[in-house]
Amino acid sequence: MDQKARAKELLSQVNCVVIKDGREYLGTKKGIAPLLEFIDSGLDLRGGIAADRIVGKAAALLYVKMGVSFVYAEVMGRSAMRVLEGAKIEYDYGEMTDFIKGRNGVCPMEAAVADTDDPDLAVEKLTRAVEAMRAQKK
Repeated sequence: MDQKARAKELLSQVNCVVIKDGREYLGTKKGIAPLLEFIDSGLDLRGGIAADRIVGKAAALLYVKMGVSFVYAEVMGRSAMRVLEGAKIEYDYGEMTDFIKGRNGVCPMEAAVADTDDPDLAVEKLTRAVEAMRAQKK
């Protein structure tokens, strides 16, 4: 089984996965949290194969930051497609949507990066947005 097929297969068990050099990095948390953890850990995932349940612009910018070479999404937002194309990252998807929805309309992570296409700035904005959401839940 090739790495793209393996990554897709793993989505039945986890929310996202990156495979690089035969190693599987699994994300079990929801949303973009696993992607931020991958970035924070300093893992070298350049050239890796990624699969994710939902990829909007926020996740796409994080995958660009990681330097993966391919992203599969069960559901992909059009803005994510544009980000990946701009970064020359191959992609595939199960379903395309105009925007990623949150519980109360547009996903707050999408809103956090609406005004940027810079992956480094996106990491900062998304980290702050996640921290703010966690603080609200306490």
